Amino acid sequence: MIEITKERYRAWVVFTLPASIGETVELSGSWSGWKKEPMKLKKNGEFRIVKILKLNNSYEFGYNIDGEKWISDSSLKPIQTEFKSYNSLLEV
Repeated sequence: MIEITKERYRAWVVFTLPASIGETVELSGSWSGWKKEPMKLKKNGEFRIVKILKLNNSYEFGYNIDGEKWISDSSLKPIQTEFKSYNSLLEV
């Protein structure tokens, strides 16, 4: 799930996934050159991470589950990659 709060030239984007999805989750996106960023497991049973991104841009991203499985966010438009997998398209 994605929550976006926009302010001036930036957007605070909250990425969350249920803990039932796996043991570990890493977020990777075009905003960081696809660097893996671990999501933290919160007490409420969700993996969560917040990113501050520039407005009026499009970003591709995905989630790496347990270091084995790549998934896109079901709440956003999927984009097929050159590797025949799918990324999510985030427009802020």
